[in-house]
Amino acid sequence: MSNNPRSRSKISVPWIKPFIVLFVSAIVVYLFGRGVDHLFILIKYNPFTHLFPEELDLLSNTLGGLAEVVTSVLSIEITALAIIVQLAANKYSSKIFELFFENRVNVIILFIYVITAVVTVIAMNTLNSNETAKFAYTITQTLFLVIMSLVIVIPHFNYVFHFLRPDNFLLYVEDEIRNELERVANGGRNNKEFVEQKKIVVNDKINFIGDVAINSITAGDRATTLMCITSLRNVLSCYIGLKSKLPERWNDLSGDVLLDPDFASFAPNVLDNIAKKRIFLETKVFRLYEMLFEYGRKSMRDVMSGILLSMEHIAKNAMTNKDDDTLHMSFQYMNTFLRIGIREKDPRTVFTALEHYRLMAEETLNYKPQLAEDLSYYFKYYGHEAVKNNVLFILETAAYDMCLLNERAYEKKTENIDKLLDIFLTLDQPIEDTEGAGESKEEISLIGVRIAQIRLAAFYLLNGESGLAKRIFNDLKVEPIQRIRKIKEIILGTQNEEFWEITPRGINFYFIPDDRKDALKSFFKWFDI
Repeated sequence: MSNNPRSRSKISVPWIKPFIVLFVSAIVVYLFGRGVDHLFILIKYNPFTHLFPEELDLLSNTLGGLAEVVTSVLSIEITALAIIVQLAANKYSSKIFELFFENRVNVIILFIYVITAVVTVIAMNTLNSNETAKFAYTITQTLFLVIMSLVIVIPHFNYVFHFLRPDNFLLYVEDEIRNELERVANGGRNNKEFVEQKKIVVNDKINFIGDVAINSITAGDRATTLMCITSLRNVLSCYIGLKSKLPERWNDLSGDVLLDPDFASFAPNVLDNIAKKRIFLETKVFRLYEMLFEYGRKSMRDVMSGILLSMEHIAKNAMTNKDDDTLHMSFQYMNTFLRIGIREKDPRTVFTALEHYRLMAEETLNYKPQLAEDLSYYFKYYGHEAVKNNVLFILETAAYDMCLLNERAYEKKTENIDKLLDIFLTLDQPIEDTEGAGESKEEISLIGVRIAQIRLAAFYLLNGESGLAKRIFNDLKVEPIQRIRKIKEIILGTQNEEFWEITPRGINFYFIPDDRKDALKSFFKWFDI
């Protein structure tokens, strides 16, 4: 047994406080009833006497069994609730018990049952007079409590079943986290213990959402897992909005938080950077996303898509709130997701991740256009990594996304159009150096990249930017003329915009609209073909 007084205090408090509250409350309720009876005796009029016979003996049989009825109902209620909550805890998380007893409605209803039982036992064993008038209000109060306890059974079961639905208890936890963050933002700047306590509470509640998500993936519960991912996104979005109001010590990583698995594996310098950049909560949520991404990547594709969509929303929220550290971290984790897909030779994962990454890159054009240059480099880097690891069709996908990013940059008239184009035109270089000919995977990837670059040239020509289109031509003119002819045949021969298989994007990368095809006729004339 521990000799630590603090440990004994932590064990004792959870049951001592409810015991005192219940005992005192029951005595107060009973004494209140007796006090009202004595008051009516003093004024020599008690309106409650009209509800009962004058002789108490006629009520003795009924009243004598009330205590047994209430205690029986209480035992049934507790047994049923224990079974229901235990089943939910086994399915989702053991912390469901804590959540259940944190809910005020559940606590109040259980208190009502216990207080009713105690008051009934006391009242029925203190009726020692043959005159009903002396106990009329006490009897009425007791009967009211008993009836209310009976009536509330079914509504409470209904409430518990409703409460234990994942969408409801996740929303409850989400609101609790938001409230804790607002309390710290509004009143915790000068109280270190208060901030540390709230940080531990928020961390534990986020762990609860993570536990539910992991158990749901294991059980194949796709809907609940997606709700957990959305809840984490909502929590982090709220946090980003409140971040500037939180005290500096909020991001200090010390005490119980350091024991959390999501932080325990980090080196000291990484923990220092987390505190310095004020990304404590972002690190927590993104680490959970990474774990869920690994779990759900193959078994439930929707989970992967839900995480990527949430990352996109978080990045946009960070840009709205000018939170560069959170934005940078979202880029790091998107790169990590790309690496996971390439490492596991899972092209569909990378294919989906690149689309969300491109949408994030397009948003940076409105925020800080130079960030789009960094993301273009990442597209190029992971495209080449995919080729090295024999993950097919990823470089072509990266090329298509970089083409769209360059188009958006031109439409928004950003200052770094030329730099983005320069990066795009270097996408094919490592492939050109590979040996071999014919229909190799390198050849197919190179053709896909060149088609994306020619697609961009057609866009520039449609907008009267022959100079930019000429730069693409100068990069392409080193290609063998046979390859250019083949690319022309593919472009002009592709008539279906929609891909012939079901894909998340549903787009045929080789399709080019008719107006661009008309512009390409002049582009291909530069090659004399």
